Amino acid sequence: DILRCPHDLKEQHEKSLCPHGVVCQAKIELFPSTSSSSRAYSGLLTPNTTLDHCLIRLSSGIKPPSLELKNPVTRAILRATGDKLRKAKLFPAAAIKIFRDKNAPSGNMLFAGSKVG
Repeated sequence: DILRCPHDLKEQHEKSLCPHGVVCQAKIELFPSTSSSSRAYSGLLTPNTTLDHCLIRLSSGIKPPSLELKNPVTRAILRATGDKLRKAKLFPAAAIKIFRDKNAPSGNMLFAGSKVG
């Protein structure tokens, strides 16, 4: 069953960055490559393929992340982005989860931004 991959389950996992959002099922159609380069994408993002089993989640953080977070990676990102992210009034985010066949881990992408003003 495609929605029961053991790699995608986390027991008692609480979303702390963007706890509120909406999720929908999606099918992603990748355009053919327009480049004649021999370095085309392969694997999950192979041009001219269709990814039939995807989830898209749109959300916003209750408040923008601050240096008070305990995760050292998150704190390093906040320091690197300067005041833009720390002074944000809104923290929109989008995530895409692409399920693969059998027991392979899903492909995941996270996009986040900030609105200051």
